[in-house]
Amino acid sequence: MTALKGLLGEIAEQANLYDSTERAIVVAQRRRRLTRIAPVAAALALVVGVGGVWLPLRPDSDTAVLGPAPTADWLPRTLELPRADPPPLPTDRGVAPASLSYIPANPPDSTGEILVTEDGKQYTVIPRADKRTHIGGISPDGRWLVTVRNGYEVQLRDLTGTDERVVARIEGVGEVKWSSDGRWLAIHVARTSVGPDATEPGNEQVINRALLIDMSSGDRRELSISNSPDTVITAVLPSGDLVVRDITEGSIVEARVLDQAGHQRRRIAVDVRAKLTAAERQPQTADHVNVEQTLLPDGHTLLVRTYRERAATNGQPFMIPVPDDVLAIDLDSAVVTRRYAMPDPDPVQPNIDGLSDTACDCRAAAGPLPGGMLFFHNGRQGTGGPTALELLDLSTGQLRVVTTIAGPVFLIGAIRVSN
Repeated sequence: MTALKGLLGEIAEQANLYDSTERAIVVAQRRRRLTRIAPVAAALALVVGVGGVWLPLRPDSDTAVLGPAPTADWLPRTLELPRADPPPLPTDRGVAPASLSYIPANPPDSTGEILVTEDGKQYTVIPRADKRTHIGGISPDGRWLVTVRNGYEVQLRDLTGTDERVVARIEGVGEVKWSSDGRWLAIHVARTSVGPDATEPGNEQVINRALLIDMSSGDRRELSISNSPDTVITAVLPSGDLVVRDITEGSIVEARVLDQAGHQRRRIAVDVRAKLTAAERQPQTADHVNVEQTLLPDGHTLLVRTYRERAATNGQPFMIPVPDDVLAIDLDSAVVTRRYAMPDPDPVQPNIDGLSDTACDCRAAAGPLPGGMLFFHNGRQGTGGPTALELLDLSTGQLRVVTTIAGPVFLIGAIRVSN
């Protein structure tokens, strides 16, 4: 419930910045997805029984996630933050492949969302007057830009030319996922339909589906992924299969693989409690893992973030979960193969409500690469702390800066990665 209050507090905070409560909710949800500290959906979770076998946790092996050293050459070494609005994205010609998008700090006084391309140029994609649209994703090759308007209309722009098309108009659009080869685009659609007898328990209808588009042929299909509002898409595989999970907190890390008809191919569940430190194990509440999951392009290495509680520094009696280390799980053998130690965050500095996590100097998962993982190091938003994109090499465990951001940013909106 504390986490839920945190999200509601963020929405209220953003409502003061945006003239649309809906846009405030979108921004709060996106920011929380990138800098999430405490799981929110657990307070709203609808418990649904799912068949499957609980797999015991085996001892760690010395196996690392091997492969070539990860690179992200398309990302700029330094991201300069212009004082004036960049020019709008041209509609009469193509531009270089996309690298990332961001929203500068102090959103009311800046552009809505800015796109950065491989050649270092920046373009305004979402003007500041538009509070209802955001960039939903960038294809792995940087060619396709996805924008989502009002949680309803999904648009694709071919950055190599001028082609722009609406690919979906459907209520409840959430996150967008690309397969690592760029063939499949998965659009998550989740909403609750309320009928005339909504006051009666059980009359709400949960719609949780995925729209799957084959970019090589244009074929599309819509499939049901869950009866729960808290099931999300972790990844779409090159085969077109989906990897999904429920947003929960606890020591059980679960993933389900669905085929293109929505049928469950397999379910993996691993109890990682034995791999948590004492600070990560909570005797009275759920253990702080399983909030975010990232599947590497190899299709079987799943990364999950652990969390530990730290006391607030403003005299308030709050213990706030902050991101800690990373666990790598092999889905084929259902074992934890390695733990990656991440730098300790600075002490938490809550906002006025004592619940918001935005002032924490934290590293949030930004996206997977072959053999690596990108993190957004948000060094105390708006206070001049270090802000950068960092790359974790999963073979060596080393974390290095790949992009230095020349000042605080409000949000890294989308980033070109393999998922």
